[in-house]
Formats: sequence, structure tokens, C-alpha cells
Amino acid sequence: MINWRKTKTTLLVFFLLVGVSTTAICQTESPRIIAGISLGSAFPTGKFADTNILDEKSGFAIKGYAFGVDGSYFLEKNFGVCAAVRIGSHPMDVQKIANGYADILGGTFTVNAGRWYRMDIYAGACITIPIKKLHIDLKMMPGISNIAYPELLAESDQYSFYQFTYPTKSIGFCASGTIRYTLSELFSLAAFAETNRTKSTFNVQLEFNGSDEIFTVDQPVSINTFGLSLYYNIY
Repeated sequence: MINWRKTKTTLLVFFLLVGVSTTAICQTESPRIIAGISLGSAFPTGKFADTNILDEKSGFAIKGYAFGVDGSYFLEKNFGVCAAVRIGSHPMDVQKIANGYADILGGTFTVNAGRWYRMDIYAGACITIPIKKLHIDLKMMPGISNIAYPELLAESDQYSFYQFTYPTKSIGFCASGTIRYTLSELFSLAAFAETNRTKSTFNVQLEFNGSDEIFTVDQPVSINTFGLSLYYNIY
């Protein structure tokens, strides 16, 4: 005679153990597809941050922000493909622009300037190194950068400078390192550092005391960004 009560109890314990074991395996497995959003402080470097008024490639850019959307698909345990979108903005150092014009031409200048804006789309390869709940992700991604050159007006009692141009697209590059911590089966939190590089050609229209001129600038844009990301573990 089969003892159904004991059998039911045994089956219940068995299925509970299977469920706990399956959950534990799922929690330790690395997700294959992740997508996330990021926000960071962006620091201009090189010519993009220079403040030499006599160098047309000086960007006078100061610290700004960068917002991003990322996705990665891991083909193997340690290797995959990735893509990213970056949107960023940098104000210009208007005081150093005013001081630069004043040093050369004399007098006192007031400067009104727009911001540098950028939108980048990247795609490339990534390597991940899992260490328990931590993942170290390294990415290298070429892409397209769309840069908007700031509109600028500088005036004194004797002089007036006004310049503007249209946004332009160029080949860009992004390299990043991320430390990603698994919060749960669905979410991961990460700290990242990345560098972005591009060189855009602008045809700048300049108005100086009523005279018009157009000059070309091959503007290097280099940015280092540090921030946080929140990832959703899709699969």
C-alpha cells in the first residue's frame, strides 16, 4: 500500500529543492542581453578645452554632461557585440573668450555664447570578465558623431564679432571600461569611464564690424566621461 501522505510530502520537498536550486543557478548566470541608461560628467580635453583666442581650434569648452543608452549582446561567456547612443552638452568659457579679445584689441568685451552639443551613435565589440556578482566590461566602438558648433557674439565699444555655423557629422570613436554589479536577476548597477574622440570640419561664418568672412576649422573634439549606469538584464 502506497502512503500517499508521505509521497505528497516527499514530492513537495523535492519540487521546493528543485525550485531553490534553479533560482540559485539563475542568480549566478551572467545575462546574455543587457540594456541600460547612463548619466555622467563629461570633461573636455586637448584642443577642445584650450582657451587660446589666437588658435581657431581652441574650443573653450568646459565641463558638461553626457546622457547615454547602451545595449550589449554576449555571443560567448566573455565576448559580445555592443552599441551605444550618447547625447552631450558643454558650455563655453565666456570669461576667457572676453579676456582673450580684450588682451589683443583692448577695451572691455561682453560675450554671449551657446553650447557645444553632440549626438553620437556607436557600435562595436565588448569583452566581459565575470567575477561572482561583478562584471568588468571593456568596449571599443567606432561610430558617427553629430557636433553642433556654438553661436557666439562678442562686443566692445569698438568691435563686434559674431560667428555661427551648422552642425556637421564625422567619424567618431568611443572606448570605455565599466564595473557592473548584479543587484538582482533583472537589474545591474555600473560605474563607467569612457573616452570619446572625433574631428569635425566646420565652415564658420564670421561677421566682424559689418564685414563677412567664412573660414574652415578642423575642430578636434575629445571628451572623458565618468558616471553611473543602470542596466536591465533582458535575457
